[in-house]
Amino acid sequence: MSSSSAVSVVPPVIKTLKVGLAGCGTVGQSVLTMLHRQKALFHSLDYAVSLEGVYVRDALRPRDFDYPGAVLTDDPHFLEGADILIEVMGGVDKPLELWMPHLERGGI
Repeated sequence: MSSSSAVSVVPPVIKTLKVGLAGCGTVGQSVLTMLHRQKALFHSLDYAVSLEGVYVRDALRPRDFDYPGAVLTDDPHFLEGADILIEVMGGVDKPLELWMPHLERGGI
């Protein structure tokens, strides 16, 4: 007599990683392109990347990156909802001004 046991497969829980980007010059545009192109890698690690927005000094300036739906804004309030901030603006004072509220809330 053979016995069979049913194996239930539980799908992985995909965690959403909310990313905020400050700066969209040459480096920032490359970061956006990389985040978009590596979505499959993040998914294989059970993460979905959600780009909360991109803080820029001039939201109307043309840029060249591959991230459909990326929102460029000169209003930094969207950063409050981000789990992770990536700062590629350059300088010290403005980036620190943007980071401090996030760090004080325990963000990374």
